[in-house]
Amino acid sequence: MGFILLDHLPTGFQEKYLPLVYNSKSFLTSNNELPQVHFYWIEKNEQVAYAHVAFSLEESEVSSPLKAPFGGVEYTDELKSADLCTFLIFVEKELKKKGAKYINISQPPENHGNQNALNEVLNDLKYKVKSKRIFHGVPITEKDFASKMSVMEQRRLKKCIKAGFEFKSIPSTKLSEVYNAIATWRNLTQKPLSMDWKVLNHARKSNPNMYIPFGVYDDDKLIAATIAIRVNPKVIYHFYPAHCPEYNNYSPMVMLVEGLYNWCQTHQIDLLDLGTSYLNNKMNQSLVRFKKHLGGEESKALIFRKVLPLRQIK
Repeated sequence: MGFILLDHLPTGFQEKYLPLVYNSKSFLTSNNELPQVHFYWIEKNEQVAYAHVAFSLEESEVSSPLKAPFGGVEYTDELKSADLCTFLIFVEKELKKKGAKYINISQPPENHGNQNALNEVLNDLKYKVKSKRIFHGVPITEKDFASKMSVMEQRRLKKCIKAGFEFKSIPSTKLSEVYNAIATWRNLTQKPLSMDWKVLNHARKSNPNMYIPFGVYDDDKLIAATIAIRVNPKVIYHFYPAHCPEYNNYSPMVMLVEGLYNWCQTHQIDLLDLGTSYLNNKMNQSLVRFKKHLGGEESKALIFRKVLPLRQIK
């Protein structure tokens, strides 16, 4: 096996890890206009990749990722701690050659995969934990979604079912319609979207399978919707949820999440990521309670930072 710096993984190579869309060349190109650099640990003879990390370079600061929930080091459990350490030392040397003085690495939440080995290696290499964020996610099992919910949310779901509401997977050709509905509802509740349509549409064109719209309908009327993100082959992120305020008494968001859970069961997804619950950098406790009532389990994600030494890394 050997380390290599490439723009992308050569055709025909198999990734032993679950590749994050946030670390892909296409996403990073749509995410920002900064130079990007990718490091791989590959076995050329077997055409296999065992580890990967991607960075956006902004003067002396490098970040993985720059403007995404997380990115960081992707690796297979087949690698030992010593292997990861050797790989990251190589990465640091190469980044320093490019003028890097500060490295930021945002790892996925623990429920995306065990992070313990990498955490220990980063600690040994003198990375500091810059911050810790809490995510919530619903593990996808053979159980039905109602069994994971609180009694209160079960009642709300039954109310939606009794009213005749229906969950639907929406064709990607209608993504702009779904976006506009969500943006309208968010604006009415003073919770504007973080991406305007031009930016999201550019990202969608660069990553055609990344954004998936879903909705809840009252007959032909869209009353709740989300734009989900296919984070990797086993994780769906409930990215942009919203509902029509006229239907507050029904709480159609509960049916929306139930529909997503059922969709995940059908499509061999392991985790429905409900994201973080921060408002102005403070935990929104009412949103946390809602996610827990829906069966969301807490998981932490760490952001690491290192100031590279002035001397050359040996």
